[in-house]
Amino acid sequence: MFFTSYKHIKKSSYKTAKGKTIKQASAKAAYHYITRTAYFSQGKEGEHVEFVQHGNMPTWATRPEEFWKAADLYERSKGRVASTLVIALPKELSPKERTALAKDLIVMLCDQYRYPFSAAVHVHKGLIGDVDQPHLHIMHSERALDGVERDPATFFKQPQGGGCRKITADVLGYGREYVQHIRETVEEYTNEHLAMYAPTKIVTIDGHKIKVPSYVSCLSTKAYNEQNGTNLKEINMIPPEILYSSKPKDLEEAERLKAEIRKLREENTAKMYAEQFRQQVGYYPQAVLDTKKPKPKQEKSSSMDFDF
Repeated sequence: MFFTSYKHIKKSSYKTAKGKTIKQASAKAAYHYITRTAYFSQGKEGEHVEFVQHGNMPTWATRPEEFWKAADLYERSKGRVASTLVIALPKELSPKERTALAKDLIVMLCDQYRYPFSAAVHVHKGLIGDVDQPHLHIMHSERALDGVERDPATFFKQPQGGGCRKITADVLGYGREYVQHIRETVEEYTNEHLAMYAPTKIVTIDGHKIKVPSYVSCLSTKAYNEQNGTNLKEINMIPPEILYSSKPKDLEEAERLKAEIRKLREENTAKMYAEQFRQQVGYYPQAVLDTKKPKPKQEKSSSMDFDF
């Protein structure tokens, strides 16, 4: 299982009770965020940008930020200004190897459709495990280049007005299954690169260093369990309003949830690689042994009065 996020930035604004117009998230701001430029140049503590790439920009966009600024300005009201992707990358790959994987993913998700795009790989420590969390950011316009020269204002018009046609998930034939297509593409190419550069990795289970195969799966936890006969637990993300809060009560709750997630991750790792552990250590890990223990029998209630 790995993290993948797919969202759209829409051109919109709203008025406050005092009549002030507030603009929603913009493509230009997203561009500066993923490239860590302008007002995002300071980045996060301990973070570095490993790789940046842009492509398929029309000739009038001599700098990428000019394209995203024009998208904010000329895209139709409530239209999609940009689509954004965040894809977790394997920490087992070296920076050079991760860059090769990132380039392949960009080709499959953007370049082959001639989407104008900006992309970057960020690396920073996780808030829970304190290990590197490399991830690829991609933002692209759905207005695919078609070889016709247009000025910025015309480029973002509807096709009947001379603008560039949007190649959406529906046009590509994926519809609502597009996110699953993305996840399957990421799984395929990530596993290809892991097989070439890092076919195995070392995990710690019950204090033992265990050598295990290195791969990712696009399946949900439930689907993975059904396919592999495992009993992995679902791990939910900590709500941002708690994770980034400065309130003492939220800080305490965030630490409790982090500890819970660390425990679940350790148990899931033990269950995923139970056979490798047994082969290398001689017995099953504790998390697996615990699940094999018979549950104590409970007396059946003679009434329908349940204590919730």
